[in-house]
Amino acid sequence: MKYIPASVLTIALCALPNFVVRGQEPSTETPGLDIVNVEQMTATVTKVDLENRKVTLQLEDGREKTVKVRDEVQNLDQVHVGDKLVVKYATEVLLNVGNEPPASPTGQSVIAVAPKGEKPAMIMVNTATATVKIVDVDPENHRVTVEGADGKQRTLHVSKKVESLDKLKVGDTVTATMTEGLAMSIAK
Repeated sequence: MKYIPASVLTIALCALPNFVVRGQEPSTETPGLDIVNVEQMTATVTKVDLENRKVTLQLEDGREKTVKVRDEVQNLDQVHVGDKLVVKYATEVLLNVGNEPPASPTGQSVIAVAPKGEKPAMIMVNTATATVKIVDVDPENHRVTVEGADGKQRTLHVSKKVESLDKLKVGDTVTATMTEGLAMSIAK
């Protein structure tokens, strides 16, 4: 696992606008789609168990969820009942269509945490690449469904700005790269 300065990923992830779904046309030399989605939510801390490194959160819809806090998080002792946890979640899926050989499944993870004594914050970024098969293309509803080697299917929502969905065909094999970023910070 690689560690990088928290400020680098914080700037990168927080610079993304909230609740944005966009698509962009790829170059004509490499047909494909780039699908990006960023969401933000806030939860309220209702319980902190320092000994077991667990925090209970009340979500925006009223449900409560208890989460185990990773050992890398150094400032758990600064989290208190009533604190607001701001979570930003970003995903990007890049589908490359072409005559390239199938991609070997790969993955990489990066985590960055606030230094000891700073306001609690953490950023995680995971990237995975694999070959998937197109099982459905729905240009009218701007959706593409892909199936991985494990047989699991995933439906991707594509921006209405992308007009080339009709270029994807059921049965096409494409290389998919998915990047997920999660940023969490306490807002007192």
